[in-house]
Amino acid sequence: MFATGIIGGIVNYLLPGNNPEPKKYLKPQLNCIILGIGATLLVPLFLVITDSKLMDDIRFDCKWVATVKDSTKPVDTIKITIAKDSTGKAKSDTAVIKTPAKMAAGGTSSTGKNYLLWAAYCLLAAAAGFKFINMLINNVVKDDQLNKEKNKNEELEKEKEKRTKNSQISQQLEDKNIREELTKKAIGDIKDIKTFMAEKAELPVLPILSPVLHPEDPQKGRFGGKPENNERKISATVTASSVPEFYTVKLVVETTNPANPLNTDVIFYIHDSFSPSVFTYMPEEFKNGKAIEDEILSYGAFTIGVITDNGKTMLELDLADPKLEFPKEFRER
Repeated sequence: MFATGIIGGIVNYLLPGNNPEPKKYLKPQLNCIILGIGATLLVPLFLVITDSKLMDDIRFDCKWVATVKDSTKPVDTIKITIAKDSTGKAKSDTAVIKTPAKMAAGGTSSTGKNYLLWAAYCLLAAAAGFKFINMLINNVVKDDQLNKEKNKNEELEKEKEKRTKNSQISQQLEDKNIREELTKKAIGDIKDIKTFMAEKAELPVLPILSPVLHPEDPQKGRFGGKPENNERKISATVTASSVPEFYTVKLVVETTNPANPLNTDVIFYIHDSFSPSVFTYMPEEFKNGKAIEDEILSYGAFTIGVITDNGKTMLELDLADPKLEFPKEFRER
């Protein structure tokens, strides 16, 4: 390695790239030799990175001795049947087995070739000099970055699974509490069966929502995907807030037919990063017949789901929809 480092350094010094004009060298010869030796010392690392098996047969004990046949000992023989004699007995003859010379310490016939290949690698590395070292550094750094990125992706995947599970559990608990509160409220308003029959009171039957499909936006795709349905509509406005980089989101649920006013509870489902992420507006809290929520402070867009008309109507609005013409920065977060 030392010898090829010196030779390769001299080759690197004499290459046209280092000698663009006669007798004008860009790098001194000593620098090229030092770079060459340094490059050869990195060859084993290069072979490991490339999964080469070249060094498996490289030995460092220098005990290479060919075995010599001892003439005082009989050579190995094997009997070979040639034919049978007149009595019917088989005649036999012997053949000498010539054992090829072997290298001591478990050497093989391919080891010499491996040494030549290793020397060639070292010479090429030394001749390339800094280019080889730079390439190897880039590969090592790249592999390290890839491993870090792989570990990061695995952590993100685990976090995504965890969040999906937590989102569903959180949403289910909040949804369950809302359903129980609405049922108790409806039953509490019914004093007796006659009143119930006379008023034709209706118990809320809320639809069972599908599992969370998008952990980053948990309500997306769970409420039918329509912002307008059954003469009900959800709309939103997004304005810059006093908090830097945050926006104030205002949500409005209203009727599209004055003859069919909104007079039942409206349940909002928003991103699970908000607390609470499920909340209800009752008719007595409406403003001008509209369910209005105007105190949501958000860093980025999310999907809103709505259930109203005692579970008969579902609405869905994605604030990232480009048709809404909200600030691009808000929509793309």
